[in-house]
Order: sequence, then structure tokens, then C-alpha cells
Amino acid sequence: MTAIRNWTKSSLALRGLQLLALSEVSPRIWQESLPGRVQSALNTWSRSSRLSRWVEPASLVVLCALVLFSAYLPTALSGLLLTAASVCTVFLFAVRSRPLVPLTLPVLAFWVAALVACAASPRLALSIDGFVKFSLYLGGFALAVQLLERPLYRTVTVAAYLIATLPMSLYGLWQWRTGAAALATWVDPDSPLADTTRVYSFLGNPNLLAGYLLAAIPLGLVGAFIWKSWGAKFVALSAASGATLCLIFTYSRGGWVALAAMLAFLAALFYSRFSLRLKPQWRLWLPVGLIVGISVVLALAAGGVPAVSERH
Repeated sequence: MTAIRNWTKSSLALRGLQLLALSEVSPRIWQESLPGRVQSALNTWSRSSRLSRWVEPASLVVLCALVLFSAYLPTALSGLLLTAASVCTVFLFAVRSRPLVPLTLPVLAFWVAALVACAASPRLALSIDGFVKFSLYLGGFALAVQLLERPLYRTVTVAAYLIATLPMSLYGLWQWRTGAAALATWVDPDSPLADTTRVYSFLGNPNLLAGYLLAAIPLGLVGAFIWKSWGAKFVALSAASGATLCLIFTYSRGGWVALAAMLAFLAALFYSRFSLRLKPQWRLWLPVGLIVGISVVLALAAGGVPAVSERH
């Protein structure tokens, strides 16, 4: 820990990121800077304008629209939503200043790396196009950082995401039931599994679908546990169940590994929460039983299910 503290005090890289993020700038220097002047002008506007009262609700609508529809819209319309998210972030920053979250510096470092890669690219036009899209996605990230610190906004956004995964999962399960044509090079014609249906739903790629649905499983399970409304519990559990089945039928090895690791982590969290309510002997043998049971299921699946054994 001492070495880490010494590195943080002397690291030029960390210092540069902090300066770029304006995390240690004095109020006087900030007020004299161009962003500070913009914020001051917007603060003056927000104190006198009735529209400022609607900035947060409107921003929440934009964020929920982004979560609900981005997977279903073409790139151009998604870009419009991301642009609106970036504009909302500016107005939110003006209405109410917020401290930087710990994730800001790593994300900012990634953005700087993308900027350097763009500047050094031999195909500058294509790189600029990709860099602009990446920056717009960071605008969506910044909007989420601004809003999701409030529990109500977090709940609404998670509910919007779970609702968005329902038609995605249902269409994927329908593809598994009726068959889905291979649309890309992710099917090896020489593989024994060449005729196996790998669902891809509206996204056109099973690996991409697995990554999109993965977060719905823990969020849906936890939502079904903590939300009080039975309707909300039903939606959350339906989203988690549909996402789990659809992810399995993508036959994505990365998705399967992430699913197994995530379920093990969730089991550990639930065990730590409820272990005090169990009898002493159950506290000892329940984790052992879970580990043995999961190991047996994985071994049987790897050895007895051809679709799994061929994807190891």
C-alpha cells in the first residue's frame, strides 16, 4: 500500500489525467477558464429559467430512450440519441455540479488513448468517424454518471433495460424454436456444429447478443428479490429467465464463461446475506454442496452434451 501511495504522489501519468479531468483545479482558476465561464453562464440561466426544472426529468427520458431503443435502432438514430445525451449532460452539469466518480479517470484515460490512436492512424478519415462515435458513447456514459447516483433514477433505468431485453430474448427463443439462418462468418461450415442454431435475435451476431443480455440476469434476479411490486418482480424474473435461456442458445463460449462466473458470484453474495439465518451445519455444508453440484453439472454437460463439448 505504501508503494501505491508513493506512486500516486509521483506518477506523471496520474497527474496528467487528474489535470485533464480538472479534478484538482482551484475554484478561481476554474472560474476563469472557458469551461468555467460556460458553467457560470448556464448557472445564471438555470437560476432564472423555468426550463431548468425540467432538465433532470428530460435527461432521464433521454437516458431511458437510449437504454430502451439503442439495440433496435440504426446507427444514425442511435447517434442522435447519444448527441441528445451529451447535450443533456452539459445542462445537468450547469444546473447542479457533481464530484467526479472513481471510474472517470480510467474512462478518460481510454478516451485519451483513442485520441492518440486516431491521430496516428494512416486512415485518418475512418479513424475520425470511429473516434466521434466513441466520444458520443462517452456522452451517454457521462449522462448515466450524472443521473444514476439517485436511487429512483437507477431503478427506472434498470427497469427500462430489463424491458428492452424482453423482446430481444423472445425473438431469440423464437429463432431457436423455428431455426435461424446464419448471417455472418461466426458459423464454421467444417465444424460438427455447423447445423446447430445459434440465435442472434435483432443484433445479427450471437456473441454480441450474449454480451447484451448478460447484465439482465443479475439485475433481473436482484430486482425480483428487492422490488416490492409483484408486477415489477414478474417483469424482472421474466427478463432474467429469458436472457439466461437465450444466452445459452447463442452458444457463445465467452457468454457461457461469463454466465457461470456471474452465477457463482451471485450465489456467494446471496449466501453472505442469508448465511446468518441458517443453522451452523448448513453454513458449512451448503457452499460445499453448491460447488460439488456445479462441478458435476459442468462435467456432465461437457461430456454428455455434444453442443457443449464441441464448444469447449
